[in-house]
Amino acid sequence: MTGLMLGGPGILRLSRRRFLAGLGGVAMASFRAGPGLAEAAPESVRLTGVGGTLGRMGADVMAVAFAKGFIEEELKGSGTRPVFQFLVNGTVINEAFANQQFDIAQNGGLPAVIGQAGGVRTRVILADVPLGSFYLVGRAALEIRTVEELKGHSVGVAKGLIPHFALLKLLDLAGLTEADIKIVDIKSAGDSLAAIAAGQLDAIVGTDTALPLVEQGVLAVIVNLPYTDPRACNYNPIVVSEAFERTHPEVVARVARGLIRAAHWAALEENREEVLRIWSAGGTSLELLHKEFVGRPLAREIHPTLDPYFVDGLRQTVATARKHRLIRAEFDVAQWVEPRYAIAAVRDLGLTGFWPDRPATN
Repeated sequence: MTGLMLGGPGILRLSRRRFLAGLGGVAMASFRAGPGLAEAAPESVRLTGVGGTLGRMGADVMAVAFAKGFIEEELKGSGTRPVFQFLVNGTVINEAFANQQFDIAQNGGLPAVIGQAGGVRTRVILADVPLGSFYLVGRAALEIRTVEELKGHSVGVAKGLIPHFALLKLLDLAGLTEADIKIVDIKSAGDSLAAIAAGQLDAIVGTDTALPLVEQGVLAVIVNLPYTDPRACNYNPIVVSEAFERTHPEVVARVARGLIRAAHWAALEENREEVLRIWSAGGTSLELLHKEFVGRPLAREIHPTLDPYFVDGLRQTVATARKHRLIRAEFDVAQWVEPRYAIAAVRDLGLTGFWPDRPATN
């Protein structure tokens, strides 16, 4: 049974009490801390991710790993237990990492880049694209049909987060700049919906929370972009703090293995219904999730390895963030990513070839 406890501002702590069968020994010889760095196994590894509309689990692999107990199984017998907390957005995750409150996190691509550029020292160990769609919606009465027609209008979006990145990419593709529209920074989905319904905004970028007002005819969809669409994809990484990875690589390897197991399980078509039920715990109704993913095999969208497509996407995110002055300087993505954990987990689980490398887009 999953319980919820308030764990500080913007944090909901999820605790699980389950007896899980062990899987036997795990070969971790290649993940030893270097001389002088080894420490006793930590009592816990603190994991977080971007929550759903209620600040709970999101629709992603981290949520599946939590719900199914894959990470707990991998850590059994190691002396370390996982502690999960799902936060409201990537900015809060960056702040928590800066305060050393977490060890491993699923974060949005843009906020992760902003955090890394700002001194939040992490390594990317896996990819975890949240599944669902972004919606650019406008007040129906304005009859805005295209991104180009946004010129001169006000658009509400959570700046520095993944919807903001999707908006920036859409503007670039339409030949517009931020100066062509009025961007209003609104972090809360509820506040943005209230503002547009009251006529204080002309359009907003968000998720499925806007759909009820679309069905009522108050709003109209301008663009519907699946998170995996190249025009909106944020290449969201799972990161580990540099300090934790340096001193506890064996724990990181076990967590990575649990997440790869979760990704594989979620990608199997026979588990589709249970996966959607897990994701509905984040606040999106199961009915809406069924509509969202109709005709979209999860195996095609879940791809946790750091292949050329994903790494190139991170580079594009860094370049876009610099172009729009969200970071002061670019950094070397090749030094940020650490693929050895994913490579080892895929190999040891017998999943070689399950996720073929995708080519870089550039």
